[in-house]
Parts: sequence; C-alpha cells; structure tokens
Amino acid sequence: MPLIDRAKPVDIDRMRAEGQIPLSPARISEDISKVREKMEQLVPLFEETAQLQKDSSALVEKLLDLNTTLKALGFEDCLYIDKNKKKERYCLQGDWCWVCPSAIKYWKWEWDELPSASGG
Repeated sequence: MPLIDRAKPVDIDRMRAEGQIPLSPARISEDISKVREKMEQLVPLFEETAQLQKDSSALVEKLLDLNTTLKALGFEDCLYIDKNKKKERYCLQGDWCWVCPSAIKYWKWEWDELPSASGG
C-alpha cells in the first residue's frame, strides 16, 4: 500500500503531524547543529573524567607501593592494634585506613557486620 494515495487530496500538514513526511533538510541541519553543540559541551567533561581516572590509578599505585614497603619493613598486622591486641580504630568508619599491611582482613569482618541495604 503506497504511503500517499494520489486519488485523494494531500494534506501535508496532517501528514507531517502524523510523522508520515520526513523532516525538511533545513530542520535536519538545525537538529544536527544542536547535537554537535551538545557534544562540544560534553568534551570537557569527558576530558576531566579521563584525568580523574588517571589520577586515581596513580594514587592506587602509590598506596600499593606504601603497603608493600610496610610489609617489607616487617609490619604484618593492622597498624592500629594496641599492646593488648585490640583494634584502636575501625577500618571502615571515619578516616579509613588506605594502607594496611595486615594479612587479616579486618575490613571484611566490619563489612560483614554492617546492616545491609535491604534491612537485614
């Protein structure tokens, strides 16, 4: 079935409103310009995100190096264990421990004890 029945009068406005007639070249060009403008606005955000990811990766590398250095210096447990073998601070509250030479995953124990998002 043809899109336009030549025997009937053609109502261009109705057909355009119903999406049966493609947009004009001028409208397409205008829309492309708008999209290009929006994309140009996003470029700085993409560049900033890429730089933040790069900085974050460098920071993680430094933290891993510090952790390796602590282990090489003989630290084998949490840096916040007192002489009575009790932790003086939490791993996951307040100022987190970003570097921990401990083979014991205290942070995991704390994580497991946190209330879940589902309320359980």
